[in-house]
Amino acid sequence: MGGRRRRSTQRLLPRRRPHHPLGWLLGAILIGVEHRLAIQTRPAILAGAAAFLWLVAVGVYFGLGQPGFYGDRLFVILDSQADVSAATNIQDYDARRRMVYTTLVEHAGPTQAPLVATLTQLHIGHTPYYLVNALEVRGGLPLRLWLERLPGVDRVLPSPVLRPLPWPLSVSGGVEPHRRGPLESG
Repeated sequence: MGGRRRRSTQRLLPRRRPHHPLGWLLGAILIGVEHRLAIQTRPAILAGAAAFLWLVAVGVYFGLGQPGFYGDRLFVILDSQADVSAATNIQDYDARRRMVYTTLVEHAGPTQAPLVATLTQLHIGHTPYYLVNALEVRGGLPLRLWLERLPGVDRVLPSPVLRPLPWPLSVSGGVEPHRRGPLESG
């Protein structure tokens, strides 16, 4: 019964794939090419190119977006997932929806409680989710390694938050006038 629930979660959120051997081969080839280029070029040219690339990277970092660290969030999926298969026997849509919602919320509360208490005690920000019995946790690699070892945790996935732009994007309109669709009344 527990295995069936776990497989359904895996269909929703796939595991990360291991590194591909072709990537390692490409990396080895590039290291060899870089070594030959370094022998044939002057050190002053290489130093100038490296300085230029650093200036471009710093310009992009400070010029586009807001500097700072964003995206250190983790999505922690718990082993225990609610069984809502009984909802298929309920014919009334509202009753079925209410039953699924109640089952998910009542299951998520007690199963998340120990982890929520620990995170609160450690002053680690988190957001609980009941649809997939999971929590979004603000933290980096050390926290991820700790969370992955906890009993009751199925897996820990990255949940990135991108750096915001320093200015709002402009919105442009179309050039064609609005046409009434078939469902709009005249």
